[in-house]
Amino acid sequence: MKRAWLILFTVIIFNSAFSQKNIKTIADRDTSLMVSFTSLEEALKHPNKVYKLVLKDTNDQLNPKVIKLKNLRILKTTGGNLKELPLGIEQLKNLQVLDVSHNKIKSLPPQLFELSNLQVLILSYNQLDSIPPKILLLKKLKALHLVDNSIKNLPDSIYKMKLVDLQVRGNKLKNTLISENELKVTKLNQSLEEALKHPEKVYKLELFNVKEVPPEIKQFKNLQELSLNNTYIKELPESVTDLKNLQVLNVANTQLSSLPESIGKLTNLKTLNAGFSKIESLPKSIGSLKQLEGLHLANNKLKELPAEIGDLSNLKILSLTSNQLSKLPDEVGKLINLKGLHLGQNNLLSLPKQIGDLKNLDRLNIFSNKLPSLPKEIGSLDKLTHLDLAGNGLSELPNEIGNLKGLSVLKLANNKLTSLPSGIGSLDNLKSLDLKNNLINVLPPEIGKLGKLKDLNISNNKLTDLPNEFSGLTKLVKLDAWGNKLTKMPVDIGKLKNLEHFSFQPDSLPSYELQALRQQLSGTLVKVSF
Repeated sequence: MKRAWLILFTVIIFNSAFSQKNIKTIADRDTSLMVSFTSLEEALKHPNKVYKLVLKDTNDQLNPKVIKLKNLRILKTTGGNLKELPLGIEQLKNLQVLDVSHNKIKSLPPQLFELSNLQVLILSYNQLDSIPPKILLLKKLKALHLVDNSIKNLPDSIYKMKLVDLQVRGNKLKNTLISENELKVTKLNQSLEEALKHPEKVYKLELFNVKEVPPEIKQFKNLQELSLNNTYIKELPESVTDLKNLQVLNVANTQLSSLPESIGKLTNLKTLNAGFSKIESLPKSIGSLKQLEGLHLANNKLKELPAEIGDLSNLKILSLTSNQLSKLPDEVGKLINLKGLHLGQNNLLSLPKQIGDLKNLDRLNIFSNKLPSLPKEIGSLDKLTHLDLAGNGLSELPNEIGNLKGLSVLKLANNKLTSLPSGIGSLDNLKSLDLKNNLINVLPPEIGKLGKLKDLNISNNKLTDLPNEFSGLTKLVKLDAWGNKLTKMPVDIGKLKNLEHFSFQPDSLPSYELQALRQQLSGTLVKVSF
């Protein structure tokens, strides 16, 4: 029986979340009609039109006639008793996907590695005990699934391949880290009792309502993700820090007041989430977590950071919101791979000039601190797109802030600014600027150079007029000027053709100015109601 699929000739696409469940196809050319068959007998009647063959419950051997399907792209034969791949399989030169999972295959023939166009090879749930080094010959291979076999060692050649998705869990491999993608699709065990039935196959474990870490945790030698969020634990015993393969440790919203010095033994750890707890200090050994990419410590009681924090050379996200930090160590500037730094709601009185060394920083949140000024080095963060400085004591900004050419969002509300530097006009990519609740009495004419600005909030300042250069804000959609005593409007405000929302206090404008403003706004999208 054949089924016609109204799908065009296809190629396989891979993304960072690639898995067996989401193999996707897209149209490559619109001249071919793809036909899928579920019967080899039917397929052989139209061998040149067969691009996909799906067989179930196969015998111990696959009919060798399958090699007559020269245009075959996808071959899937699962859930049977297949013990070996057919002779001549190398003749399927166009094969891109081969799925023989859930069978009884014990070895792979050398001819398999002659399939030069193979991109996906799924061998999970078989009886393989090894993978030949010749697998390196599959130059186009992007996905290799080997789940639940009996493999004891993987050839070094596998790690030389440009695989997007390698899945190896459930084998007899020792001290093997599974990939981030595989970890996402791996079963999460939530019952300690069930997990202990096959501890060697437990890679992810989540426990609830525990008062202490159970001693049995040490039996999970392959454990790579441990979640103890929302529990009552007060300490992390060495049975946790002895889990050498641990990549993710979640201990948020617990009773932890500290992290043990032995935390440094988790050298494969990539994510540590210990937010919303009672942690007062970090051990120096935190610097030994060289693979750490995410450190989440928001809502704790940290008053200082150890200098060793700068040794986290792979760190990408550092979240320290809602702590009690009054300063940062100079060594924070060594975090050259950092993309997100979250320091809001602390007691910071200054920033070290080394902050400018964070060349890859994309988001910097320092809202609700006590900063009176910023170091000029902040202008070196040329990859920054989001900067939140709201709720500090800033009385001025360094002109170097204009060097932040990639900045899209700048939040400066609730400070003590009386003016803006002329460099503000150099923020070519700025789309949102929040200046509400300051003491600004004049805006520089350079503000009119912000050609991509869409949202400008200047409410509750000391402004009496707006510069005529406002007409340069051609992309402006929202302008909030409420809480100022404006007595004059820009003569060309009507050129803001995209303006939809404009709030101000009309009672501060003379009647002739109001009348002129009504006329000017008729050329915008603002619905005049004054």
